[in-house]
Amino acid sequence: PRFAIACSIQLLETVGKFAKDNDFFIQTHLAENNEECKLSCEMFGVESYAEIYEKYGLFTSKSIFAHSIYLSDKDMEIFKNNDSIIAHCPNSNRFLSSGIMPLSKYLANSMKVGLGTDVAAGFSLSMLNEAREAVESSKMLDVFGRDTVSFPPQNPATALALATIKPAEYLGISDEVGNFVVGKQADFAIFDLPKYIDYSILRPQDYISLALYNIDNYNADAVFIDGKQINI
Repeated sequence: PRFAIACSIQLLETVGKFAKDNDFFIQTHLAENNEECKLSCEMFGVESYAEIYEKYGLFTSKSIFAHSIYLSDKDMEIFKNNDSIIAHCPNSNRFLSSGIMPLSKYLANSMKVGLGTDVAAGFSLSMLNEAREAVESSKMLDVFGRDTVSFPPQNPATALALATIKPAEYLGISDEVGNFVVGKQADFAIFDLPKYIDYSILRPQDYISLALYNIDNYNADAVFIDGKQINI
């Protein structure tokens, strides 16, 4: 379903039952902006936006909710009780002036968060860019929301994990994809990083920072699809 505002009760109930009967994933949008939250609660007569989806059976361990910027304490409780997933789309959220999702707060509360592009409602389909945006957005929230948000900004290693192994775990396919463990399927690219850096002094996490903040400025030296090199 697009999101609650665009759905009838019958549609929501049908989606919830169909997904349960067929063990399907459900993906929709939740709490992307304040007006949407207010209107949704008014239309369905609830105090918490997430209650709408929970009431009609759309909150499961296979439910993915894009955005989830403005979750109340009740909303967060529903997420945790149902082991549901958030698709964080920081580039889209900034591009559309929707807001900044409190990524550090959600992770500190053991909520499942992965990265998404909102099908480029922003200006990029690159998951590396999305990981970079997640870090930078968390910094901005740390600066401008310091009085109300007491969670530190995220680091590149965590952001990269949210684009790779973590969502693979949430989707139940981490034994097949998500990292470079031998035997897994993999699509990846190889880049030659800047020559002017003294790599002997770098820590492992520094390489991840270099990747996130430099790769988009270089052409890939090689591209592999399903483990096989292709011509570029």
